[in-house]
Amino acid sequence: MTEKEPTNAMPICCLAWLPRAVKVAKEHGYALTVHGSLARDYDFVAVPWTENADEPSELADALLRACGGFIAPHEAKDVPIHKPHGRLCWPIHLGAGQYIDLSVMQPNPHYPNR
Repeated sequence: MTEKEPTNAMPICCLAWLPRAVKVAKEHGYALTVHGSLARDYDFVAVPWTENADEPSELADALLRACGGFIAPHEAKDVPIHKPHGRLCWPIHLGAGQYIDLSVMQPNPHYPNR
């Protein structure tokens, strides 16, 4: 008899929340995609998609409210976290050890309508 590998329920939880997250991102002018293995956390990447995409912090706040998540007190002073190529990141905790690692690409400040 072979031993089965443990089942990871995190991807299922992510899929249940993803349609709402995509809707919120779209309302703020962003396309949202999933990146990574979903093994330890949910890696979401938001890319400005419309001419008048909101500021990254507005999107992060809207997603935070929509999922009922929180920023951990010990991380609050460091958010957003600055990453390569202008990416801004927010660790949004969902409880029970689950969290969203949200990366948001900033709108181009040189785009004609900015």
